[in-house]
This record gives sequence, structure tokens and C-alpha cells, in this order.
Amino acid sequence: MNSPARNVTRRRAVAFTLIEVLCAIAIVMLLAGILSTALVRAKVSAARKIVCVSNLRQLHAAYALYAADYDGALPPYQNSLGVGHFDGKILHENPENGEKLVTTLHPYLKNRDVWFCPADNFARTDSTVGFVRHLYSSYKVQYRFGLPVITGNVVTFDDEKQVSTSKATLMTDNLMPYSRPDSAQLPYSHNGMYNTLFMDGHVKTRPWQSASPDDEL
Repeated sequence: MNSPARNVTRRRAVAFTLIEVLCAIAIVMLLAGILSTALVRAKVSAARKIVCVSNLRQLHAAYALYAADYDGALPPYQNSLGVGHFDGKILHENPENGEKLVTTLHPYLKNRDVWFCPADNFARTDSTVGFVRHLYSSYKVQYRFGLPVITGNVVTFDDEKQVSTSKATLMTDNLMPYSRPDSAQLPYSHNGMYNTLFMDGHVKTRPWQSASPDDEL
């Protein structure tokens, strides 16, 4: 038989002190707080990505309406190098970085908010990052070296290059990871992902590591 003294000793060996219990509770609460913060950030990032995708689809609708009025031609656009295309002529002017494009599409869109990604910390500031002046837009137009014309499911560029509209990039989140992966030209992303709008209107979310000069169609 076990003596009373042995039973008391055994109970003391398996018992927890108040300090140990409080420490365990504190650790659990800390871990729960960290997990909760991570979940909130993930939800916010997912919500921003959804809004960004919606913005790009609305912008495509405006492009499509413009193209319908101008025999399939997309609106003129100047890049930050000051090279623009209009009526088949190459224009070398002062760079405007999106102002003319926003103005041209305004009658078809009218909602300025769709030009700005909610994840863009430079939105509506006079900052030029990655060939985009964020005062006017968060998005990078990809046909800056040619004025494309869409006929059916095919887009034809100034150099007569023809690409399926399902493969030709129209706009992307403003980032250039394939050329400068560590540079300040990566103003924002969606948890390491970026959205791409194609000329047929579909939007694809891809890892920024997958970006390449092929996006510059």
C-alpha cells in the first residue's frame, strides 16, 4: 500500500504552480495575437487584390468602348521617355506619364478611383516610379512602344506584329521585377503577386518572379 506521504509527494510532482499556469496562458495569448494579426493582414491583402482586379476589368471596359468608336485602335499613350504614338506617327514630346490617357478615357469611365490600386502607397502622389506617374494611375500600360489595333481576337502593333488578345498584355500593377528585383521600382504588390490585364479583358494574378520582358508586348 502507498503511504499518505508518498501520495502527497506524487501530487506535488505533477501539480503546476500559479506562475507556471499564468506563463502558459500568456504564451497562448501571445501566439493567438500573432496569428490573428497575420490573418487580418492576409484578409486585407486579399481584399485589395480583389479591388485591383475589379479596377483593371473596368479599365478594360473603357478601352473596349474607345476601340469600338475608333475602328479598333486603342487610345494614344506616352511613356516616361516621352515617346507617344498617334495616327500612325511617332511623337517625341515631353513625357506626361498617363495624364492624356486618363483624360482620353474619362468619357467612357468617369470614375477616377479605378485608376488606383488600393495597395499602392504612392497613389495620387506626384511620384514617378517604374515609368508611371502615380498622380494619375497605379497601373503600367504595356503598349507604350506602339499604337495597337484590335481586330477580332488579334491585336496588330505598329511593327505589324500580331498577337492573340488573350496573350497580349494591356496593363499591369506597376512593377518591374525582371529587371530590378531589389529596386525601389517595386512600389507595391499583393503578397508577392501582381495583376495583369490582357487585351481580351481577362485578369491574371501571378507571382512577381514570373514577370519578364515578354509582358512588354
